Amino acid sequence: MALLSAASLVTTTVGAAAAPIFDDVDYDDSPHAEAITALAEQKIIEGRVDGSFDPSGRLTRAQFASIVARAAGLESSDATPFPDVTGGPHAKNIAAAADAGIILGYKDGKFRPGATIQRDQVAAMLYRWLRPPAADRAAFSDLHLTTHAAAINALAEVDVVYGKNDRTFDPAAKVRRDQSASMVFRGLRYLKSLEPTGPNPWDEIGRDALRTEMPEGDISGVSYHGTIVHPDHGAPNPENPDATLNLAGGTSGVNPVRYEHGEALVTSGSFGLRIYDVRDPYAPKLLGELPRAELALPGDDPTRNYHSSESMNIDKQRMLAFLSRDPRAFSNPQTSGPSGFYIIDIADPTAPEVLHFQQVGAGHTTTCVNSCQQLWSGGPSRATTDPEDWIARPIFVSDVSGVERVDGEIVGLESVFTYKDPVDIGRYRGITDYAHDVQVDQQGVAWVSGRGGIRGYWTEGRHFDPLLGRERTAFAHNPVPYAGGEVGEYTGLPAGDARRMNGAIHNLERPVDGPDGDSAWLDSERPRRPGAGDGATPGGDYAPGELVYVVDENFTAPCTDSGKFYIASLKGADQGQAWRTADEVAEEGPFELDEIGRWSVAGKEGTNNPNSSCSAHYFNMKDGIVAGGWYGQGFRFLDVTDPTDPIQIAYYRPNQGSGWSVHWIGEVIYANDTRHGIHILTLDGDAAHAASTRTEVLAPPMTAQQAAFEEDLVADPVFGWSCALPASDLADEDVPSGDA
Repeated sequence: MALLSAASLVTTTVGAAAAPIFDDVDYDDSPHAEAITALAEQKIIEGRVDGSFDPSGRLTRAQFASIVARAAGLESSDATPFPDVTGGPHAKNIAAAADAGIILGYKDGKFRPGATIQRDQVAAMLYRWLRPPAADRAAFSDLHLTTHAAAINALAEVDVVYGKNDRTFDPAAKVRRDQSASMVFRGLRYLKSLEPTGPNPWDEIGRDALRTEMPEGDISGVSYHGTIVHPDHGAPNPENPDATLNLAGGTSGVNPVRYEHGEALVTSGSFGLRIYDVRDPYAPKLLGELPRAELALPGDDPTRNYHSSESMNIDKQRMLAFLSRDPRAFSNPQTSGPSGFYIIDIADPTAPEVLHFQQVGAGHTTTCVNSCQQLWSGGPSRATTDPEDWIARPIFVSDVSGVERVDGEIVGLESVFTYKDPVDIGRYRGITDYAHDVQVDQQGVAWVSGRGGIRGYWTEGRHFDPLLGRERTAFAHNPVPYAGGEVGEYTGLPAGDARRMNGAIHNLERPVDGPDGDSAWLDSERPRRPGAGDGATPGGDYAPGELVYVVDENFTAPCTDSGKFYIASLKGADQGQAWRTADEVAEEGPFELDEIGRWSVAGKEGTNNPNSSCSAHYFNMKDGIVAGGWYGQGFRFLDVTDPTDPIQIAYYRPNQGSGWSVHWIGEVIYANDTRHGIHILTLDGDAAHAASTRTEVLAPPMTAQQAAFEEDLVADPVFGWSCALPASDLADEDVPSGDA
C-alpha cells in the first residue's frame, strides 16, 4: 500500500491545494520549511486552531500515528486494537496503522496514545511503513541504547533519518514537530525513488514460491506468513507418473543480498543453489537456480544430492558466493571424496554460474575472514591421507584476494591458492580434532567451534600473542590466538569416555555492542546488525564482548544429553589456555570456560524420545533474543537478557520438520526447515509479553508422530553427529542411501 500511495503523495506543489501559511514557520531559513509545506499541501500534517504550527512543540504517539497513517494512504478503521484507544480524533488512524503493522503497541498490549513520542519510536513506525532493506553499517554510536537499532540503521542508509554532529542519534529524545515533518517528507521521497523508471526485469522472471498453508504443529508467540518452496514443488514427476516432485526442503544456507533491482535471498542446499526475490519479504519469487549437476566434478554421480554448503558466505562487493563441499557430496566416500569450495558468480541472480572449484583438505564449512579476502574451511572427520594422529580435520586457509570483477567479468581465478599448513590444530586437549565452523565477530575475531570447545583468533592487525608473550602481526594463515576454552556437557569427561565422541560445539555468537562494536557487521550470514543491542551488555557484571553464546550438537544421544544452549564467560580465558599441548593438559588439566547459563528442551517438552530430535543447530541473535533451530524440536526463541537464566518466549515446531537455522532480517524471520522449506515468521505480542514478564513458554508434549520422524537421519560415520541431513540427502561408503 505504501508503494501504491507514493505517487499520489509525491512531494510537489504541482496540482496540489495551496499550503496553509503558518505564522510561526520561518519559510526562508528553517531547514524543515519545505517538508512542512509539502505535507500541509497533502493534508498529511495540520496546524493548530490558532493558525500556528508550533515547530518546536512535541508530538504524542497518537498524533504521529495519524501522520504516518495519512502519509501511507491508509483507510480509517473502526477496530479497537488497543484497550486504551477507544475514541478521540486519532483512534481510527491508530487502528488503521495497527492493522497495517506500522504500530505494535507496548508489551502490556496498550498503545499509550498521550505519551510524547521518542526519536527511536518514530523510526520504528517509519521503518514498518517504508520497509527499507537492512543496513550493512552502523550509522550512529549510541544505538546500543535502543531496541530499534536495526530500524534506525536501515532508515539512515536511505537518508530518511539523520543524527547529530557527534554521530549520535539520541534515541530516547523527544521529537519536535518540524523534525517529524522532515522525516515523513524524506520517507515519501524515498518511496518516490523506488518507483521504477522502466519495468523491473524481475517482475517478468520471478515465479511464485510461497506456500501459504501452515504445516501442522505447535506454535506460540509466532505469526506464520508462509513457507518458501520451489515453484515446481508438488508438480507431477516426469520420471514417475505416480509421484510428485518433492522440492520443498534440503536448504542448508540462506543469505540476503541487495541487488540493483531489489533484495534477494541466495540459498543453497542438497539441490544446488537458488535465488529468490524478496522485495516483498512475504511474497518470495524464484529468480534463478544452479542445479546440483553443475557442481558435479569428474567421477561424481550428478543424480545424487549435494552436501553441505551450510555456512555459505557471500562477498557482497564482488558478488561471489563461496560454497563449501563436504567430501560426502554426491555420495562420495567421506574418507576420500574431494572436499573444498566453489566460487560462484551471483551478479546476475537469474543465472548463477560456477567459476572455480578449489580442492582443499577440508570442506564441511567455508567462511570468509578479512572481508572475504581469505577463506577458512573446516571438517569433517579425517581423510585416509590425513596424519594418523588426527581425529578430524582442522582449518585450511585459502587466499582469494586476487579475484576481481573488472567491467563485469571475474578475473584472477588462477591466483586462488590454499596454504599447505592448516590452523587450529590440537584443539581437543592437544589433539587435532573436528574444527566445525567459523563465525567472525564485530571486532574481527574469527571464532572456531568444534570438539574441544571454542577458539578465537585475530586474523589481521597487530596483537599480543599469549603463546609467544609478545606482539606480532596476525594473518589469516598465521593468526594470533585471542581466547577460548572448553564449553558444555562434555568438558569434564576423560578421553576414553564414549560420550566424548557424541557431540561438539556447533557454532557460536559473540556480540560486541558499545565502543568495541561500532564497526559494521559485514558477515553475510548475519545481516541484521549492526547496532542492534544483542544482549552483549545484559544485567550483571559482564563487559561487552565477555559472553559467548554457543550450542552443542548431538543428534544420536537421548534428549537429556543433547542440544544444549550455553552462555559462557571469556573472562580470564585470554592467556593461551585453550592452546595447551597434550603434555600441558596432562599436567595442568583442560581449560574450561565459566558457564553462566544454559537452556535445553530436555525435561520441558513432555517427551523422553531417545532419538535425535533434541539437538541444537544454527541460531541468530537480535535485541537480546536468540532464535535457533533445534532439529525435530523446530524453532525456539529465547530471551537472554538475563544470561544466568535464558528462557523460552516463543516457539514453532512444525510436524515432521527439521529446524536447521534461523535468519533474522529486520522484523522478518526466515526459519530454514530442511524438510518443509523456509518458513516466514514474525514474533507477536505474546512473545513480547513473555519477555517483559520473564515467563517461560513451554511447548506441549510431543506426539509419537512428532517424536519419531528423525530416525532416517544419517550422521557422520565416525562421530554420530555433524549437521544431519535426511538419508536421501547424504551417503558414504558405510551408510546406504536412497535416491535423491
